[in-house]
Amino acid sequence: MSSTATPPPASPSSPLEAHESQTVTYSITGVDCGFENPIFAAIELDYSEADQDSTGVCKLSTGQAAAVAQKHLAFYELDLVLNHFPRKWTEPIDNGANLLVTVPGGGDGPSGILICAENFVIYKNQGHPDVRAVIPRRADHPAERGVLIVSAATHRQKSMFFFLLQTEYGDIFKATLIHEGDCVTELKIKYFDTIPVTSAMCVLKSGYLFAARNSETMGSTSFRQLGMETMLRPPLRL
Repeated sequence: MSSTATPPPASPSSPLEAHESQTVTYSITGVDCGFENPIFAAIELDYSEADQDSTGVCKLSTGQAAAVAQKHLAFYELDLVLNHFPRKWTEPIDNGANLLVTVPGGGDGPSGILICAENFVIYKNQGHPDVRAVIPRRADHPAERGVLIVSAATHRQKSMFFFLLQTEYGDIFKATLIHEGDCVTELKIKYFDTIPVTSAMCVLKSGYLFAARNSETMGSTSFRQLGMETMLRPPLRL
């Protein structure tokens, strides 16, 4: 038998049906659960009553069903034995929620997710009380206007991890979780820097933050320091 045989090319498996009818998914992410069955979290909105309302079938008056529609956070678990993808858990969440970020788990962190909503970031995990922090805003930001997180990146090292969260105004905040084992006691958010608004961010091992943008040339920014207390502006723009 030759040891230089070319391995077969990777190919995707057959898709598993896991969608919900008349449901809009705003964000979906994997949950770090170690070696257990894979779990995915999603922000969903059931628009069935709003759809019926527009046709005059629903009991609510026209437009009212859409106004009272409620977003839910749903967890799906992939059963590797039965090859089944059932919904494991769901609960109502803030209607301003728009983005989910995975929190490291296993031996690296407490697991769970960050829910980015209007003006708030919330840590959530099954069986754990919510931990909430306010998104800082500029001094001249109108009080009646909210602040939304539009992109996020996670940086992991052996002894620590943190998140970079960017708002729709370009401001980047560094978010850290204070935890002991699986118990999270505090979520801290601190201003980091401001760059043009991105559609996605990624922290590279080489010490750069890759910033993908829709309207401008993509580029990267280098980190000068990753101190837990002192965060300096990156010195290089590409």
